Amino acid sequence: MEPQTTRNFDAKTLRRLFGTVGAMSKASRDPHYVAPVPVDIGIELTNRCNQRCRHCFLWNEQGLYETGEQKNRRHELEWEVLDKLLRSTEETRSKLFF
Repeated sequence: MEPQTTRNFDAKTLRRLFGTVGAMSKASRDPHYVAPVPVDIGIELTNRCNQRCRHCFLWNEQGLYETGEQKNRRHELEWEVLDKLLRSTEETRSKLFF
């Protein structure tokens, strides 16, 4: 069965997608492999969202917060971690999404 989609990808997006899948595949075979810094990085500053949107991958029926432990629901990203991330992605100029 092949997945069905109506979304069209331009050549640049498709190359990035194949690069990501390739890096994930190589990482699963070689425990010493270190993937390059990604171009796009999503960051959750806090887990305190109370919107509970139906489409949210965190709060839907199979979502992390619906099936996960209570203690993870109050976790917030520490400044030191964010600072390290910003410094380590500076050269790559990764797109950060908060």
